Amino acid sequence: MPPLQFIFAVPVQIVETWLLLANGSFPGDEDAAQFGVNGVQRRMLKTALYGTERPSRSDMIEKALPIARAADVARLESLSPSFAHFARELREAAQNVAAFGPPA
Repeated sequence: MPPLQFIFAVPVQIVETWLLLANGSFPGDEDAAQFGVNGVQRRMLKTALYGTERPSRSDMIEKALPIARAADVARLESLSPSFAHFARELREAAQNVAAFGPPA
């Protein structure tokens, strides 16, 4: 039997929202679940996270990885229903893979 494989796709603005929430720097009093639906808001997310509307790939990695590595997952789950759903799906996928045991 081939190994189980999973792909999770998450829109960029959702990832940027999660990173800003994890970092405690989400812009203003905006509703994170609704913010980022138009171009102006997506540019605001990028500027808040990366310091510019058009970050280079290396700048994105440099800013995002430390936030992701230090994120308090439980806190982020409490702040973002979409992240809580994503985390549940990842845990379920990991449990399903573990249930099959190591490949023969």
